[in-house]
Order: sequence, then C-alpha cells, then structure tokens
Amino acid sequence: MGLDMYLSEERYFSNYDHAEEKERARAHSVALAAGFDPALLDRNGSVTAAVNIAYWRKAHWLHEWFVNNIQNGEDNCGSHSVELEHLKEILDGCRAIMVFRATASIADAEECMNDSFPCQYPHGEWIWESVQDTIDQLQLIVDRAEREEGDGIWREYIYRSSW
Repeated sequence: MGLDMYLSEERYFSNYDHAEEKERARAHSVALAAGFDPALLDRNGSVTAAVNIAYWRKAHWLHEWFVNNIQNGEDNCGSHSVELEHLKEILDGCRAIMVFRATASIADAEECMNDSFPCQYPHGEWIWESVQDTIDQLQLIVDRAEREEGDGIWREYIYRSSW
C-alpha cells in the first residue's frame, strides 16, 4: 500500500448535428478504436476518451499541493479537474527548486521545497528524484498542450489519488 497518484487527460469528441464533419469523423474513429459500434453515435452521441498521462508514487509533497490547491483541502481520493495553468505552476515551482538546489546548501534547498510545497511528511534525499520526475512528466504534457492549442478538441486534465 501507499500513495499512488494519477493525472489523466480526457478528450471529448462530438457527433452532434452542429459539430463540424472533421469532429464527427473523429468521434466515429475514437468509438470504433474503443470497440464501440459507431452507429451508437448516430443519434447525436459523443465520445469521451481518457488516458493516464502521468503517474507518481508516494510523492506526498505533490499530493498535498493538489489537496490544498485543487481539492479545497479535502483528501478524498476523488477525481478533480486541473487546469493547464495549474500544471504550469507546479512545473515552474519544481524548476525553481532544482535550480536552487544546484546553487544552495541542502538545508536551504529543503527550506525552499517546504516553502513551495509544504508537506506534513518528512522529505528525504529521494525527494529530488521525485521533483525531477515531476518536471520530466509535466514538461511533456505542457509542450504537447501548447503544440495542440487551437486544434478544436475539448480536453480536461483530471487528478486522482489512491491510498
């Protein structure tokens, strides 16, 4: 047992009458790829596809950030919507911590970590690997989102955890 954390991306594809033909074709393709008969969409249906795009194990510092900033302080292992701007905020904070760590003492770096990501659990040396892993995962997500901006696809990021 332990803390497992997931970030997924949901994409919505419309087959409603007002949707452009390109979007309707996507909805049919996604339904077919998921094993559904696209004919199910013919009466104004839509498709939502979700993919886990990031995973963390026992990153208590990050989980507490989500609890305090996204979940209104309630640690309930539910699914919670996260804006791209939130992911950028985490990414910027993690980068600043790693830069600070490279130029300051470990004690000062840990203080910076606690200021940016307060956590009731003690930090160990493993924390730096966790912060770097977060940078690596979120950078890919942010880069892709910025490349795909304006593509007409509705997307939502969802954070959930499991104890």
